[in-house]
Amino acid sequence: MTIHLYFIYFIFRITRLILGANILSERIGAYLAEKWRYNYHPLIIKGEDKPNQPVIERSTIRVLKVVYAGERRGVKCSLTVTDLKGLQCQDYHCLSYTWGNPFGPDVDYVIQYRSIFAIRLEPLLSIIRKAWKQLGRFLQPEQYTISVDGGFLTVTPNLWHALIHLNQTRPDELQAIWIDAICINQGEESKQGEESEKTSQVGIMNHIYQTAKSVVVWLGPEDTRNENPAVVSEVIDVLHKQEEARPGFCKNMMEMVWKEDFEEFPAPDSMRSLGFEHWFYVRNFLQRAYFQRMWIFQEVILAQKIIVTCGKRVMNWDDVRDISQAFSSFGTDIMTRYSRPGSWAGECNAPHRTAFWRDQYREKPEKEGLRKQFGPFVLVSNRNAYQCGDGRDMLYAHIGVCNYDRIVPNYEKPVAQVYTEFWIDVLELKISTVLDFLTCVEDSSGSVNCRKLTALKKVTEEMDLPSWVPDFKAKCEPESLTQHYYTDCFSASAGIQETRHSICHINYHLTLHGFIFDTITETTESGAELQQHNSTVRILSLMILLLFKHGQNYPTNEHPFEAVWKTMAILTDIKGERDTDYPPPLSARESFRNWLLYILTLPRALPTMRNAQNESQDPLVNILHSLDTSKLVPSLWDVKLEAEAHRLFLHSRVEHGRARLKTPSGPAAKIQSRSDEDLALTFKATNKGHLGMAASSFGDAALKKMRLFLTQEESFIGKGPQSMRVGDKVVLVSGARVPFILRRVEAEGVERWGFVGQAYMYGVMHGEVAGKWEGREAREFVVE
Repeated sequence: MTIHLYFIYFIFRITRLILGANILSERIGAYLAEKWRYNYHPLIIKGEDKPNQPVIERSTIRVLKVVYAGERRGVKCSLTVTDLKGLQCQDYHCLSYTWGNPFGPDVDYVIQYRSIFAIRLEPLLSIIRKAWKQLGRFLQPEQYTISVDGGFLTVTPNLWHALIHLNQTRPDELQAIWIDAICINQGEESKQGEESEKTSQVGIMNHIYQTAKSVVVWLGPEDTRNENPAVVSEVIDVLHKQEEARPGFCKNMMEMVWKEDFEEFPAPDSMRSLGFEHWFYVRNFLQRAYFQRMWIFQEVILAQKIIVTCGKRVMNWDDVRDISQAFSSFGTDIMTRYSRPGSWAGECNAPHRTAFWRDQYREKPEKEGLRKQFGPFVLVSNRNAYQCGDGRDMLYAHIGVCNYDRIVPNYEKPVAQVYTEFWIDVLELKISTVLDFLTCVEDSSGSVNCRKLTALKKVTEEMDLPSWVPDFKAKCEPESLTQHYYTDCFSASAGIQETRHSICHINYHLTLHGFIFDTITETTESGAELQQHNSTVRILSLMILLLFKHGQNYPTNEHPFEAVWKTMAILTDIKGERDTDYPPPLSARESFRNWLLYILTLPRALPTMRNAQNESQDPLVNILHSLDTSKLVPSLWDVKLEAEAHRLFLHSRVEHGRARLKTPSGPAAKIQSRSDEDLALTFKATNKGHLGMAASSFGDAALKKMRLFLTQEESFIGKGPQSMRVGDKVVLVSGARVPFILRRVEAEGVERWGFVGQAYMYGVMHGEVAGKWEGREAREFVVE
């Protein structure tokens, strides 16, 4: 090493000893890590001439030993290469953590009592808090430098804090620990024809975590503002006491549900004592980034023992599971019933679900594992619940825990190639219902990647996918029709001669066989448009078109408006619960009527929300009500009465809030002090004419991820993706149990099609139109 590097190292040490780890010292450290980088010794794969030898007997890994770790002294450690089989006889541990920011989203929600002076200053205080936060992020180093066997490496801030805190709370585990960011040579470039070290290590990661004595879970430093550890600990203590009084209580919590009346809630008094404040902080704790990380699913399930650390606190994994289950069983309902709607109402992951699969894995034979769950994990459940930085890990993170050997990790392949090859492998399975997997192709308008539609190919920053291949980094929205409802629920393609689909492995074109049933001629407002404009003009217009086409008799021999509410109820979680009933229950009919009345009422009750679109609703309501024999459409008189009731309700809430501000003591301002009348006005219908806030939930849930459409020739009503357009075709495909929506794409004079998504069509889903296809030859649809 040259003299100037020793001089820079001296400056680095002095700066850190005096000022601690800061942006200046770590920039110097980053320069050292670049010029004086630790030189990894290559991992040797033993028995390369014996490919049938078990992987655990021929694999080697590095194990980390931390010599010392301190905020000012820094982190010094060493690496040892050893074979994986030999480690089974030793005590070593694994670290499970998230690479990025460990905290959840910041929540500005004030629970404590505030004076009028504090409320007036809130806008200014909010600006100061945001500016202080931005300054803190600017001064926070993007990476920290550690010393490894005389060389230097950079690590993420969260890993740096993990090493510092664990050196104080769990020093024994740091004597032999496996950490992916340090023990794997992340910067190695593979030679042509050889797999990279990262690829080979990911292939044995399940063995690494499974043979470790324990897995240390690092959630990140404590967050006293958003989480309040004392309150979270209080919830844990209540659960412990309840478990002592009623053994098995924590295990059976999910069976306890809210009744229609709060007084019938079966929870014990100790759980009733936990108010909004407790569950608010528990929810923020469960929203930590760690619980949203894809790889934790494998790391936690395979672990022999789990040690959870958060800052200087050490927790039991069972406690994390129990508060997660308690929040799911009790907390969400209490937060909904005792608070105003707000940004806090977003979803948070549930570690108790991971704990459930951990129990399932341990009950299965080792070779079987969770193999049968690979498809559901990848296609829907974990895809919607977890995230990862590298898109390939959406598939690779499940291989070990599911013992799925049809995929071999390869980080040299582009993400698009990995996804496409996997999806081709799925669609070429020799099963009759394989095309039902196309219902798991997400709606392009709702992608988390903000994808653009170019000839319906999914173009993101990383990849260019065919329209019929899922982007596994995006949520599966809307949910799959064939997976949501019971097996063999639908048979829309009945009567179509079976013809096997085919895939071109060169240009990745999927060839389907079937018939164009009809063309989409009308679409209704999406959920976002309803919230923005508070107008149902297009929904009302669609209902009028149904009446003019079918009169009082839809092709299923019922009133057309019955078809409307039954279609809206598809893939709709009524009352916030996962509803798999089919056909939809009659309770959805009343929910539809209440929602229609509520959405027509809101602009009248709140004049500031009224616009030109609202004005055009009144004539449509008059027409529909005069022709409606189903009693689903309210009259304008009903709308005006409900608007007045809603206006009086809002006025009473304002007066109630002013009275609370005059209360000198803090406890009176707590959320638990709300009266029964206030609670009822907030959530449920009353005998005073007000429907309650719950009336809006049906439409919000029904149109959040899908919207209604009407076909041109047959005038059938259906429900499809948000991204569908007028002119798209509803196609019945041989071998598929539900219809698909395709979009014609002209490519150099050759007809091609883009895949838009699945569809539900009322009056078609059970083979009612099978007679139309008898004796007819199906046409080809080449989907690109």
